[in-house]
Amino acid sequence: MTHSSASLPLTEELARRAESGSLQLPVLPAVAAEVLSCIDGEDCDARSLAELIQKDPSLAANLLRVANSARFAPNEPIVSLTQAIGRLGLATLREIALTVAVKGAVFNVPGHEAYVAKLWRRAHASGRLAQEVARTRRSNVEAAFLCGLLHDIGAPVILQGLVDLARVNRATLDAAAIEDAVEALHSTIGARLVQDWKLPDWVHEVTLNHHDPQSASSHQDLVHTVALSDALAHWLLEDGGEGDAPGLEHLPPLDLYQDDFDRLCEKGVEITQEAAV
Repeated sequence: MTHSSASLPLTEELARRAESGSLQLPVLPAVAAEVLSCIDGEDCDARSLAELIQKDPSLAANLLRVANSARFAPNEPIVSLTQAIGRLGLATLREIALTVAVKGAVFNVPGHEAYVAKLWRRAHASGRLAQEVARTRRSNVEAAFLCGLLHDIGAPVILQGLVDLARVNRATLDAAAIEDAVEALHSTIGARLVQDWKLPDWVHEVTLNHHDPQSASSHQDLVHTVALSDALAHWLLEDGGEGDAPGLEHLPPLDLYQDDFDRLCEKGVEITQEAAV
C-alpha cells in the first residue's frame, strides 16, 4: 500500500487516540518507577537503591553488565551491586539504573530494531550531553541527564502505536510515515507519558517544549539545556559533525560562552563515539 492510502490514515488515527487519551501507553515497571523517584528525592542512599534494584533480577543483571562495560572500565570485574556502588558511586549507579530501566520499558519494538537503536543512541547521547551542560553551569546534573534521556520518549511509543494499528488494519507502514508521525506527535505523546508515569513537572516541561524553549511555562534553563544537547547529539550522530555546530542560540539563556560551547562539542565527540548503554 502507498504512503497516502495506508500509512497516513494510521497516523491520523494515532493522533486521534493520543488526543482522546485512548492511546495505550507503556507501563513503567514498579522497580523502575521507584528508581526514577530517587532522582527527585533526598532519601535514596546506596543501601536503599541496592535493595530496590535487587527486586528486579533483570534490572540488576543489566546494571552489572553496564557497570563492567568499557565506559566505566573497572580494574577488576564488578560482581555485586554493593561492589558497584563502592566503585562507581551512588550518582553513577543511579544513572545506569535509570538508563537500563527506561531502555527496557520503552525502547523495544520488535521488527524495528535498527530504528529504535538509532532513537536510543540519540536519547542516551542527549542525556550525557545534558549532564555536561549542567556540570558547566553547576546545576542539577542528574535532572539534566534524566530530561535528556526522556525528551524524545514519545518516538518509540508512536512507533509501537503505528505497528499495532497496522497489524489490526492489515496495513503496511513505510519509513516516511513513521518519521512524519514522530516529528508531529512525539512531544505531546512523550509529555503525556511522563505525566502518566508521575514524573516531576520539570520532566514534562522539557518533553513538551524542547523544540520551543520559550513556550515553557517554567524550568526554561532545563529546557534550553536539553534543546542544546539534542541539537548537538543530532549533529554528531546524524550529520557526522560536519559543518557548523548547531545550538548557539541556547548559549545566552544558559549563561554559556563560546569556550564552553567548544568544550561541549569536544566532549560530545567522545560521548557519541562510545557505544550507548
